[in-house]
Amino acid sequence: MYPEEDWVVLTEAVRSNACLAFVGAGANSSATVDTSGAELARVLAEGEKYPLSDKENLPRVAQYIYTKYDNRDTMLQKVSSVLQDKIDLLDGAIPEILGQLAGLSLPLYVTTNYDTLMERALDARGDCIPQTDVCRWLPALKIRENGDPILSHQRINYDALNSSNAVVYHLHGIFSEPDTMLITEDDYISFMVNYFRNSDDKPSHIEPQVLRRLVKNHILFVGYSLNDWNLRFLLRFLYEANGTRRPPQSISIQFDKDNALSDAARWFVLRSLAMSTLPKLSIYWGDAAEFLATLRGRLDA
Repeated sequence: MYPEEDWVVLTEAVRSNACLAFVGAGANSSATVDTSGAELARVLAEGEKYPLSDKENLPRVAQYIYTKYDNRDTMLQKVSSVLQDKIDLLDGAIPEILGQLAGLSLPLYVTTNYDTLMERALDARGDCIPQTDVCRWLPALKIRENGDPILSHQRINYDALNSSNAVVYHLHGIFSEPDTMLITEDDYISFMVNYFRNSDDKPSHIEPQVLRRLVKNHILFVGYSLNDWNLRFLLRFLYEANGTRRPPQSISIQFDKDNALSDAARWFVLRSLAMSTLPKLSIYWGDAAEFLATLRGRLDA
């Protein structure tokens, strides 16, 4: 049950363009295709004969592949290949949840997914020309050895964002530019180390306008699971955003109904997440499509 007051807060945030959506891998899944990080890890673990029991832990499995071949490019190629196979199974279809998220007409979507399915969903809406931006989470990602920019994307005017030119910001990179992909355990450590290494004279590798919106806006998480390392990582990152320890105004998290827990287990999850973030935290225990359909109905009322 999602409290009425939480529906009011979320609905008004979306209406006033004061909501930012975090899009996880679960949002890409369809009734027949599982694109979750856990599924990607399982496929990779099976193919690479991963020897440990946590075969659904993508950062750990990717770290194993990197160590096994002692070659980052080989690891990235294998991850990208499995992910592309999953996307190909969609056969051009737009997953329902991404379509619903696009229908919210938000100016900014932040994703930890490596694909551009969110951009495809926004483009299919018909009244939006989506823009893509990628986090330059390592100094080496800003320029190639020959002096050319490592990313072909143009710098975006974030001050001019609206629903017709929405930005999809890839916090963990994009597989069309494999060097940008944040995926191994070492990558997560490097991300946080490089973030906190920045100072006033060395700006953050995260787009400043994105950081400001993370602090000021309501945050909506869709497509993450209780077992998703990305979720805990992101919540802690939000808590530390800008080095101010000022969390976002409020956070809504949707957990799929397959993650149904006992009351005691739910209390533990709520307590542990609240301790990580400290703002007003609301959790919807149920299907993402149903959650977004209810939100759409309230927006249209």
